[in-house]
Amino acid sequence: QASTERRQRRGRRGSRRGSRETRVVVANVEMKTVGNRVAAVGTGRAFRSLTLSSNVSGVVEAVKFVSGQKVDAGAPLIELEAESQRIAVKLAQVNVDEAAAAVKRYETLESRNAASGVQLEQARTKLAQAKAELEAKHYALAQRTITAPFAGVLGITKLTKGDYIKEGTAIATI
Repeated sequence: QASTERRQRRGRRGSRRGSRETRVVVANVEMKTVGNRVAAVGTGRAFRSLTLSSNVSGVVEAVKFVSGQKVDAGAPLIELEAESQRIAVKLAQVNVDEAAAAVKRYETLESRNAASGVQLEQARTKLAQAKAELEAKHYALAQRTITAPFAGVLGITKLTKGDYIKEGTAIATI
């Protein structure tokens, strides 16, 4: 009898302190967007990164990007003044056309024995030189447009239209 009373008292004390049962809440599974934001401090590293610079000097004619913009590889970013290079390309094309016409003339004259093979070879050499000069002028013109070397996000630039940049001037990071 004494032991039964002790068990009953313990049971009453247990119920006074609260139940030892764990409460469980049941709900259906749902997909939801949680709007919580977590602020943290850390260091991030890009897979690839480089500081863009110009290979030539010149006046900035157009800045074709804004800071933070995503760009594709080959996208034009900066255009430098290029009027003199465009004129040089036209002049080089005229020289190619003139040299090609001279080769045709000498080929016709040589077939009639009115010109020597040496003259024809000299005309062909001048044509090859004119073509190489045209290629060099096209390259110089292409250097006036600075393009993205790979796709990425551009950093901050201080350049604006009318600025003068020297060869090697930093433009932005990508």
